[in-house]
Amino acid sequence: MVIVTRGDYIWIEPQTKREFDVAIGARVTSAEGRRIQVIDDDGKV
Repeated sequence: MVIVTRGDYIWIEPQTKREFDVAIGARVTSAEGRRIQVIDDDGKV
């Protein structure tokens, strides 16, 4: 089990495994139960 808290930085693996898919780095903005909200470098939630 992994515990993440607000302010942590995480890698999000892509849902597909195509040749040029890469993980996305993001900062955790909210973590409640099993739901995590993040924001990436481009400001996308």
